[in-house]
Amino acid sequence: MPLKGPEMDIVALKGMLDDYARHFNSGNIEEWLSLWNRNGVHMMHSVPAIVGIDEIRIEMEPIFRNYTVELTINEILDVIVDHDIGLTRCNYTLKMKNSKGKRVPGIPDGKTLTIYERQPDGSWEITYDCSNSNSRRISFPSK
Repeated sequence: MPLKGPEMDIVALKGMLDDYARHFNSGNIEEWLSLWNRNGVHMMHSVPAIVGIDEIRIEMEPIFRNYTVELTINEILDVIVDHDIGLTRCNYTLKMKNSKGKRVPGIPDGKTLTIYERQPDGSWEITYDCSNSNSRRISFPSK
């Protein structure tokens, strides 16, 4: 795994990934949103970019309200820190159940790239989070 930057910052960003999964899995949207910059950008597969904490809350609240999720970070591929900017790249699995306990399609093989900004107090916040699935291949028409 490529690691670049001060060890303390690398540990902090790995901890952010742990917190992201833990808060997502707990179903507590406010705890999950606490990781985000108020102007954060969430880029999920199959939907336009969601800009700003209020819009992220609106888009994600139905998921937190209607589903039980199990997000697992399977492999951290990169952690890079350059001054006040950090980046993580990882593979993940997302399992979901609806309110009746029935398993619904999740993301069996996903990837994510997350960019963080260091705050004046030294903490980190998510500025950009882009994720998508490896499970569905897009084929382009030949010329």
